[in-house]
Amino acid sequence: MTAFSGITSATQLPSGFTINSEATLNVFKNILVEMSFIAKKEGVIFAEEEIAKIISSFKRYPENTTSSMHQDLRKGLPIEVNHLQGGAVRYAQKHNITIPVVETIYGILKSYENGKPN
Repeated sequence: MTAFSGITSATQLPSGFTINSEATLNVFKNILVEMSFIAKKEGVIFAEEEIAKIISSFKRYPENTTSSMHQDLRKGLPIEVNHLQGGAVRYAQKHNITIPVVETIYGILKSYENGKPN
């Protein structure tokens, strides 16, 4: 959820566009890798095979699939960035690990937390 909502919202594009860009798909993968670091610290096994399965699944989404966060962002509504990406950042801080990609996505989206800035 954190990866999918983050990539669709930060790019402001549905999945079809993000999977067609190798660079953007790599950002998605890096978010998943960083989330696996957090999961491991929390005692949850999130193996590389799981990451590959998620990416494979992501590639099969219909081209116009997007996240609810992205839909809310497009409408100028508040978004759940503090819960999803912000939650990941807090867990990373708790375990003293760095998650630069998630932190970047969080920083990009944080301004929209309460809806479209005035």
